[in-house]
Amino acid sequence: MKLKNTLEEAKFAVDVEGLGTVIVDGSSEGEVRSRVAKKIKGGKESIGNIRKITKEKAGKASKAIGEELPLYSDYAKQHKED
Repeated sequence: MKLKNTLEEAKFAVDVEGLGTVIVDGSSEGEVRSRVAKKIKGGKESIGNIRKITKEKAGKASKAIGEELPLYSDYAKQHKED
């Protein structure tokens, strides 16, 4: 029996030098790293740790700072990527 890869998108916490932690939707760590690197001035060198987080943990993080965290997927929907 073969297992199918059922994960389509997950949430990742990305530590960015000078910005702090950014929560990004993506299907893999590599995809998230390249998408964030394209958007920041320092490129891949500015990206520190990337870790997968649960949807609940992302929700708790947004409540902790008192606002809804903007997710990268929402930004990408409004601003088409090349």
